[in-house]
Amino acid sequence: KGYSWSGHEYGRPQIRVEFAVPGAGRLPPEDIHCAFGRDWFDLMVWNVEWPEDPGVKYHHRVKKTGLLRDIDPAGCSWKAKADRVVVLLQKIRDPRHGFCGWRELTAGAGRRPFAFDD
Repeated sequence: KGYSWSGHEYGRPQIRVEFAVPGAGRLPPEDIHCAFGRDWFDLMVWNVEWPEDPGVKYHHRVKKTGLLRDIDPAGCSWKAKADRVVVLLQKIRDPRHGFCGWRELTAGAGRRPFAFDD
């Protein structure tokens, strides 16, 4: 899978997705980019040097589309820590049910926006 995630429980306002990236906290900010859309995010990390392959710089990209529920792109962010990059996805608050739980990060093929039947 290559990542871990938390915050999927009911009532939590953000999903936290963590990616292991050696030396991420030492990379300059211009080497890490993350774009957000209504149901996707696209993380790019450049010039990563893995301990198993010193002196060689790698570029990594993770694009997750078809998230289980829509997110608020303006409320999303990322941060680099020692050896990981953390992507924070802002859930959209449902007026009747608050911040809903997510059973999976992505819905897979054929995703339809989640809606409660009135």
